[in-house]
Amino acid sequence: MRKTAIGCGVAVLALFGGLTAAGPAGAAAAAANEIYLGDATLAPGATSDANALYVNFDSDFLFVQNATVTYDYSKAAGVVGITSDDEDWDSCTAGTGKLNCKLSEWELYDGSDVLPTVALNAPANAKVGASGTVTVTMTDAATGTLTTASRVRVAEAVDLVAGAAQKATAAVNGTFDQKVSVRNGGKKAVTGVVAVFGGTNNVVDDETDYANCNYDADGVAVSCAFDDTLAVGRTYTATIPMLVGAAAMAPGRQRSEITWMTPAEAEDAIDEDDAGEPGEGDPLVLTEAKGVRAGEQADANPDNNTSVTDVTVTGKNGADVAVAGSTATGKVGSTVELELTYTNNGPADLETTDENLAVTAVDVTLPQGTSIVGDPDQGCELLEGSTYRCYAFGALLAVGESEWCAFQVRVDRIVPNGAGRVSLVTDDEFVLHKSDTNAANNSAQLVVKGS
Repeated sequence: MRKTAIGCGVAVLALFGGLTAAGPAGAAAAAANEIYLGDATLAPGATSDANALYVNFDSDFLFVQNATVTYDYSKAAGVVGITSDDEDWDSCTAGTGKLNCKLSEWELYDGSDVLPTVALNAPANAKVGASGTVTVTMTDAATGTLTTASRVRVAEAVDLVAGAAQKATAAVNGTFDQKVSVRNGGKKAVTGVVAVFGGTNNVVDDETDYANCNYDADGVAVSCAFDDTLAVGRTYTATIPMLVGAAAMAPGRQRSEITWMTPAEAEDAIDEDDAGEPGEGDPLVLTEAKGVRAGEQADANPDNNTSVTDVTVTGKNGADVAVAGSTATGKVGSTVELELTYTNNGPADLETTDENLAVTAVDVTLPQGTSIVGDPDQGCELLEGSTYRCYAFGALLAVGESEWCAFQVRVDRIVPNGAGRVSLVTDDEFVLHKSDTNAANNSAQLVVKGS
């Protein structure tokens, strides 16, 4: 999602066997113009940051303009307060039991996307067991008026502490063992925990079938539930065999994440449609790490719940990014649109774990005799003259996936043989993809013809 309607965006979403962290329950199934805010379980005095309002719609793209979003928590008095925690809102104004936010421009993609976020704050004196309802209303010309409600409850505070970061090495289609651990860092015993799997697109469990784990339709582990009681200060561990998928870039990096939750938190976080089905084998067992010490429950400190395993992928497995231009026809003085796409033909996915790296980029030189109308997308920057560099939008460009850019240009004059060009960039320090496997399709023309 971005704050402008010009530029690059995801054109075709075709993820292959990937695994991503679970989104809020109820947000998965797209419908025509529908919003959803996930349920939440908070400990007294705790804050849940970055709560996104999901917007489901029946198209690939939706441009929101001058939207008003009202979070009404008057029916959750003493349970929760709501504040803005995202600078992408144009403004948010607090009222009695309400937060009113405005958003002038926002792009939504792929039938289901999110607006800027808010923070949920449980008062320090909130009563354990109390619950309330937050009603959200969104009004925008593109969506009409939409309303949803979510449940917020207060639960006993616990502190689940994930194990330290780890490193592993494996080849494409290779395996490694991932040791996961969780410590009860609180002052009370914890009854039951859930491990939720996440990470990059090509590191998953290695065809496990644990009875206490749920698996998606592709057989990939979504979560594992343990009914153990975790004693105060003690650490519990398990070992899970993991697989680096066939579409992993090599040499490259993958990342596996395990987030520990209480059962109540997992109920809020994992949508019923995405929860998967339980395995049929023996259960995965948590074992107490000897000698290591340090009703519904909620983690009072969720910032330390996730452990990461960084995987160095060895071997050679690259990607062919193919660029395509377009031809537009118009009269002198008219405005036309020039579109370009770039597609990952594989065999490797392009995926970055570094927020400072784009997976790829293209240079766009406008045709002679044209001038850009308005500002380019925030992912595009002017290099010199009429050449712009546009960086990929997403952290993942999977095999079969494309991104597109659209430039609105004014036809100042028709220049024969004055075509512009779009070219793949592989020499930028802020780009992941630095070696393409097929140079023959790395550039294409942008043409304007007179009508």
